[in-house]
Amino acid sequence: MSDASPAFGERLSAPGPAACIADTVYEPALLSEADRVSGDDLPALGARISDYLANCASFARAAFAGAPGEVAQHGDPVEAILGVLLGHEFNHQSRGRVAHLLPGLRRRLLAQVQRAAPIPFFMSYNGGYHATTRPDFSRPLGFEAGIAELLFLYVIARLKHRLAAVYPPGMVFHIVLNNGVAGWVNDIPVARTESYARALERMAAELGAAGPGAAGQVRLLVQSDLGDFAARMREVPIAPAAAIDAATHHNIERFLGRPCTTAEARLRLARYAPAEAAWWQELRGIVDAAEGIRLLQVASADFLSFRPFPGAATRAQTGQVGFRMPGGKPVPMLITTATFAGAAVVPVPVHWPAGLAGPDSALA
Repeated sequence: MSDASPAFGERLSAPGPAACIADTVYEPALLSEADRVSGDDLPALGARISDYLANCASFARAAFAGAPGEVAQHGDPVEAILGVLLGHEFNHQSRGRVAHLLPGLRRRLLAQVQRAAPIPFFMSYNGGYHATTRPDFSRPLGFEAGIAELLFLYVIARLKHRLAAVYPPGMVFHIVLNNGVAGWVNDIPVARTESYARALERMAAELGAAGPGAAGQVRLLVQSDLGDFAARMREVPIAPAAAIDAATHHNIERFLGRPCTTAEARLRLARYAPAEAAWWQELRGIVDAAEGIRLLQVASADFLSFRPFPGAATRAQTGQVGFRMPGGKPVPMLITTATFAGAAVVPVPVHWPAGLAGPDSALA
């Protein structure tokens, strides 16, 4: 792909008023040898992606706006809720891998069911930004709410839709952004991650998921709102990691958005574990006080997994969500530096769903 190609998320038309509703942006598609097409065919692929995103947005609006329909008769609502959470649509762990978690989950769900209260979920999502996707760091870190966020909200909407049939009180889904950790470990400016949080919250509101009253089914829990995490961590002694392998070094660079020396990578690696431990100590108090359920994007021995976009079993913040196009059908996938290094990724013109503010490339 030529260096003259627009950056992913860059608008074809200049931004105008009203957040450029239904504007056109370039988004990545991963094409196999069998799917290779000429430049003249890219608009047709973009139209398919546009239709897919429009359908996701339409479903999400309907799900968040809809009152529960006819409730199926289940002998035990706790088991019915667990059946939804453990379904392949949302959880990518096997039943055997999560069996030891079920007693604790049942206790927490029962406490909410007995009060007929919405189930509080806390999903650790990202640090308020996305890692660079270019091996040569020619594209910046991503601070815009775009396709990854829209598809995440779509999966949350599907959860709301499934729960409505078995548990009318529904849920409150907290999206957790550990931007304090991002600031402490990688010097990511809090102002930029807070701007990302506002954009994500705005997208949720446009889908009818966030806001006052019944609309507040999706809420953001932003770490920087809870205090100065960097000040807290300055009291913690940090010794640089003794050694670091090439893959870990590159992963650190992806989240910095630039190359760094081995010495810097060792220091940032050493910061990460104590920062995450300190944050989890604080977050655990919040989750426990709400008798909530914590979810992670990746498989964990301690928590249920939850897909960050349809079909995913990975962390969306490690790259950018694009599409494979088998037979011209959009299938979401994660685009990372490894993808760019070993496959054909091309920018495709995509129309953002009507009524939904598109990603603001000025923030990228």
